[in-house]
Amino acid sequence: THTVVNGSITVTGTMDLTIASITMLDHGCSVYANDTYVSGTTYYCPVEVTVRNDGTVPAGPFYVRLEVFWINGSITEASKEEYVSGLATGTSVVVNFTDVFSPIHKGYYRLTAMADSKNNVTESDETNNAFTLDNVEVTVMGDVNGDGAVNILDGVTVSLAWSGTPESPQWNIRADVNHDGRVDILDGTRLGDRKSVVVGKECRSRWSP
Repeated sequence: THTVVNGSITVTGTMDLTIASITMLDHGCSVYANDTYVSGTTYYCPVEVTVRNDGTVPAGPFYVRLEVFWINGSITEASKEEYVSGLATGTSVVVNFTDVFSPIHKGYYRLTAMADSKNNVTESDETNNAFTLDNVEVTVMGDVNGDGAVNILDGVTVSLAWSGTPESPQWNIRADVNHDGRVDILDGTRLGDRKSVVVGKECRSRWSP
């Protein structure tokens, strides 16, 4: 806001907020429906949204919204807005959404981010204010390889990463079923609790005398 006394002022330049990307920080892991840590606490797949000011003047305070939409059921499951104090010309800010994406259904999801979701700033171009990450697959807990079933193939993946941590050569983030940073008996137990009847029979016939 400009107050002018006995004169005039010319303001030039425009601001232009752009959603540059949506990134899932656990990219590469399997996203499970109704996922939890081994303690039972709800697990949220962390998401980062990058916003850039492509305009010629700084942007004032604004909000960024992330929406989680279940495509198969046409339902918006979650939505949250985060505050950004401002953004200088030609710079970017990464907005963290750490407690939004915890899908409750299997199938496909759409993550949509919107800059200036409360329309707090005036922009020269608002067509680039939204960004969509589409067809994010969500499967059942324990489906490590993402083939839609929990079976011996998932067990093989876990065994190959056994005792692995992010610093280990055998580390596989998909095998860390309970998200505690280590592949161990807790992951194997969670996998075993969800194996199919067919797999159970195979295991008994293989290991029973």
